[in-house]
Amino acid sequence: MRGLKWKVTGLRAHWEWIAKIKENITIPVIANGDIFTLTDAKNCREISTCTDIMVGRGALMLPNLAQVIKQQMPVMPWHEVQGLLLDYTRCETYGDKSKYYPNRIKQWLKYLKLQYSEADQLFQEIRTLKTAEAIIEKL
Repeated sequence: MRGLKWKVTGLRAHWEWIAKIKENITIPVIANGDIFTLTDAKNCREISTCTDIMVGRGALMLPNLAQVIKQQMPVMPWHEVQGLLLDYTRCETYGDKSKYYPNRIKQWLKYLKLQYSEADQLFQEIRTLKTAEAIIEKL
């Protein structure tokens, strides 16, 4: 797995609290928070004592994170991520939805750059662009 550049500043998930809560209730508990890698998932399960976990931002950073965790699949290569970006672009720019596309694709690239240096390069190329058409040209 690529080296994760994510730096937690301030707040972090407290998986140990999940374990304490789980001891005192009878309903199923799903742990989450700060799960960005397979190692994070293993640590979360161990510390929280939860079998089931949920990923959030980690899936934005690494689109196949669930497969990496569940099936020990390799990290999705950048060329496949590019395909996802293009699929997303086609969906977001269909009809009159393209108004918000530039901000959304830039936000996703900001997450992706924490796993993929290529995403940072692409973000640098499009960060000043304001229209979907201009961004699509760069993709």
